[in-house]
Amino acid sequence: VPPGLDQAPAASSVTQGATLGGGGTSPTLLSNFIGGQFGDTGANLIPPDTCGAIGPNHFVSATNRSLGIFNRTTGAKISAVSLNTFWATSNLGDPRVGYDQHHGRWVLNASNFSNRIYLAYSLTSDPTGAWFKSNVLVSQGTDAGRWPDYQTLGYDAAGIYFAAYMVGSPATMSIFAVDKAPLLNASPSLGTVTAWRSLPWEGAIQPCATYGNSSGEYLVSRQSATQIRVRQITGAMTAPSLVEKGPAAVPSHNSGPDAPQQGTAATLDTIDYRPMNAVYRNGSIYTTHCVNIGGRAGVRWYQIGTTPVSTVQTGSIDDPTIHYYMPSISVNAANEVLLGFSGSSTSLFAGAYLAGRKPTDPLGQVSAPILYKTGEAAYTQISSSGVNRFGDYSLTSIDPLDDSTFWTIQQYARLSNTWVTRVASAKYDTASCATPASFCVAKLSSSGCLAQVGHNASPPSLAGAAAFQITTSGMESNVNGLSFFGTTGQNNAPFNGGTLCVLGTLHRLSVKNSLGGAACTGSFSYTLADLAAQASGGALVVVGATIDIQTWFRDPSDPFTVGLSNGLEFVVCP
Repeated sequence: VPPGLDQAPAASSVTQGATLGGGGTSPTLLSNFIGGQFGDTGANLIPPDTCGAIGPNHFVSATNRSLGIFNRTTGAKISAVSLNTFWATSNLGDPRVGYDQHHGRWVLNASNFSNRIYLAYSLTSDPTGAWFKSNVLVSQGTDAGRWPDYQTLGYDAAGIYFAAYMVGSPATMSIFAVDKAPLLNASPSLGTVTAWRSLPWEGAIQPCATYGNSSGEYLVSRQSATQIRVRQITGAMTAPSLVEKGPAAVPSHNSGPDAPQQGTAATLDTIDYRPMNAVYRNGSIYTTHCVNIGGRAGVRWYQIGTTPVSTVQTGSIDDPTIHYYMPSISVNAANEVLLGFSGSSTSLFAGAYLAGRKPTDPLGQVSAPILYKTGEAAYTQISSSGVNRFGDYSLTSIDPLDDSTFWTIQQYARLSNTWVTRVASAKYDTASCATPASFCVAKLSSSGCLAQVGHNASPPSLAGAAAFQITTSGMESNVNGLSFFGTTGQNNAPFNGGTLCVLGTLHRLSVKNSLGGAACTGSFSYTLADLAAQASGGALVVVGATIDIQTWFRDPSDPFTVGLSNGLEFVVCP
């Protein structure tokens, strides 16, 4: 790959950042297998340009210069094809891949290091099937005579986005947006391509892998030592606009040093401070990069709010002796976060790591790093520019089957001194969200009935919201009642001769009749979908939310009093 990175403006002096992290919750490591590696069909360049993403049935690895498809369950390699063969051209590299969960398709791009970015979009969720393949002439207009390097990739429901360092003097960058609609037609075609050129050099501009509706694609870049620039592409994709949303303030930082490794004096290239990837979810952007922390390479990550642009939290992953670098980040439906990265020291070969956090962890904190693949040997692959190129980037993605499990792909060093990547999946324990619990004391009615709120065996999952039932039973027959819920927490306050179990703002459901026949056999049910459909409470029924629910009904023996059930608490699962 042409050493475009080496032509970038030199980094300024080192600034040490705050040491944060280590106090978060560790995820559970699941699968772990070899991804793309040197020697695969077409894989004959350094660095590997480590990239890969998970889909419903496959893991797809995109490396220099090979597209590998793996069985997600066994890790077995199904196929590998060179990027040049895939697109029927030559000299392709710097690949990026993602699974577009909006439409169940794969998206892939690569640079020809001359004048074009090549683009492919699968026709189904099966990467072994048909793809639409095309390319974009990027070296035109003010970019004429320049060539694209280190292109990035993002997507939302409306478009596919990438940016590139357009190599030349002075150094500049360009952003490109592709209208996705024509790609979804029965006879797909390349949609409108809009370009914004001659932007200031900032290492990399990362468009987001967007979950949900962001009302426009967000992009991030490193504006200065204390600012992350946020842009947004808005409007119809046939004529979109690029909007500067303003900078997010971050701790002062600069590029991390090259990383030492066991067994050799040759250090590993950690590139610089450029963001490695970006994700948008639930109103926030998450991004990460390598910075200097205490004279070592460390991982810095951010959660950036978008309305308005502001830094919600900042965290770091660092160690007194180990260097960490080439990070990537993702966030799942429950707002759990995972980062994957490489690490090494004078006493450790370069290995593959991950760390994560739950939304209930203290701000800025992730778990201690988990070494999921130990390095096996020293790694020395010096490029033509004299740099020991390693990784170049990595990717962490979310499993579309449960919108919960994380998958990450990282480079590690092995005995043959040729590059290899390692795929791992990890997940947080969701048992608690599948086990609703009763709390608070029901009020005994004048007829001696004790109403109890319970649930069926199905977990409270948004994916099966119509199947999860919340049933109040043990009421008098043929009485009207309703359930109400909140998310503020449990209560234990006197109310109408009983106990109010739900704290804070209450959201009522529709009135129902208990029916039934014999005494104390009346019942009615609501589903999680009923809760989500309420205009007042629907926005609260999201993955990770804690729901407290209770039932109220008229006591037929005394129309001036009411019956009250116990409370039921559960956490909404993906």
